[in-house]
Formats: sequence, structure tokens, C-alpha cells
Amino acid sequence: MKLISFFLKSRTGANVVMLLIFGFGLLGAAQIRRETFSSSDLDTLKVSVRYEGATPVEMEQGVLRPIEEQCIGIEGFKSVSGSASEGLASATIELKEGTDIDSALIELRDRIDKITNFPDGVEDIIVSEVKRKDPVATLIVYSQAPERTLKHYAELLRDELIINRIATEADLEAVRAPEILISVTEARLRQFGITIGQLAEAVKAASLDLPLGIINSERGDFLLRIREQKRDPKDFLTIPISRGPGGSEVTLGTLAEITRGWEDVEIGARYKGKRA
Repeated sequence: MKLISFFLKSRTGANVVMLLIFGFGLLGAAQIRRETFSSSDLDTLKVSVRYEGATPVEMEQGVLRPIEEQCIGIEGFKSVSGSASEGLASATIELKEGTDIDSALIELRDRIDKITNFPDGVEDIIVSEVKRKDPVATLIVYSQAPERTLKHYAELLRDELIINRIATEADLEAVRAPEILISVTEARLRQFGITIGQLAEAVKAASLDLPLGIINSERGDFLLRIREQKRDPKDFLTIPISRGPGGSEVTLGTLAEITRGWEDVEIGARYKGKRA
């Protein structure tokens, strides 16, 4: 009551208090953290590994299990889960709340580096912290142009966004990976006395820098897929496969049809009736 009586009698005092409250409010507002999207630590680490040509079972037994064994016991360990698919395995490690992420990340990298029983051919072992990524915008590139042309311009747009610092990260979706397709029939192989295994080994030996894909067969037709890495189909024509009865060299171009193509997955998007 005394305070109310004081303000009723003293207008100056009331105004001073009001200005102080207003001033402290402005000062506090200037120091408030403002974000478009709220951030939070996920306390999660991830290990991803590529092993081209390996089946999901091979990825699980030869790659994923050794990784999961090394994850158990790291600082702040809570749980680990993994998934394996053709040529790719990943393990997600959940840590206890409040764990020092940087310390746990260093320890996990050291443990993964000490694994010595990975199969030959394992590559691109990435150990990283899982961070929240919120999408800001979606850009759609669409046209009646061929899939290869559309993908080329989408990549150019992505690179421009990053180079000009319009975006820190940009990903392409609904895009298939390019491949070189090698098609051969069983009758053609029998004619030269060659097995599909010999063909695959010869191509693999001549393309050590190219990942060897899988072999699909259906009623005598075989398809050997090799993921493209800046190579032209004509580069595979002269790969030696074996020697003929007269000592002549049998090349891949003699046996197979080699063309450019895309990975055999169902990926597609359309916008206003056009490929996107």
C-alpha cells in the first residue's frame, strides 16, 4: 500500500521506474538467442562404410558386426543399431545425455581404425556426429529433356548455390547414379568356352579403380553392372578375357554389348507432367 501511495503522490518516481523497466527489457531482448529453427544436440554418432559389390549378408557379417563390437564400451555408450544393404553398411550409436561428443567421437574413430579383419575392398569408412539438419527450401528442376541432361543442370544449380554461399548444403533427390552396363548371353559365353565368373574377374582386374557391381541372370541372360567413374563404354571393348582355340585374344567387345545406363532402381519424380 505504501508503494502504491508513493507512486500516486510522485509522478516523477513512477516515470523513472517505468523507464528503468523499459530499458532493462530492451537490454534483455538484445541478448536473447534467436533462431529460425531451434537447435538441439542429438547425442548420436554414426559410422558408414562402402564395400562395392558386397551383398547385404556380407556387409552385415564382415563389416557391420566388427563395427558394432567396437562401439560397445565407448564413453557414454547407450545403444547401437545398424543396417546393411548392397554395398553399404551403417551403424548408429546413441550416447547418454550430457556425454562429451567430441571425446566420444575421437575414441570411436580410434577404435574403428584398429579393426584389422575388414574384407579387402572396404572403403570410405566415415565416422561422424549426427547433427540436426532442417530443410530451408526445395527447388524443383523439371524438363522434357533426357534424364542425363536434367541431372547435369541440377548438379550445376547445386554447385552454384554452394559456391555463391546461398546455401551451405544442397542435395539432389530423385536422381539415379550412372552406370556402364555390360550385357552378355549364355549362348555367347558357351561359344567361346567362358564362364560368367571368368568374365567378371577379367573385368574387375582391368578396372581396379571401378567398383564391380552385381550380376543379374534371367533365363540365360547375364548383366554385369559396373558403376561409371569418368569412363566411356569404348574403354571396356579391348579388355582381354581369354585366348581362343587358335591363340587369338578374345576381348570383352567380342562377347558383350556395352552401353551407358542408370542403376536399376525405381526412382522418379514428375512436376507438371514432366521429369523432375
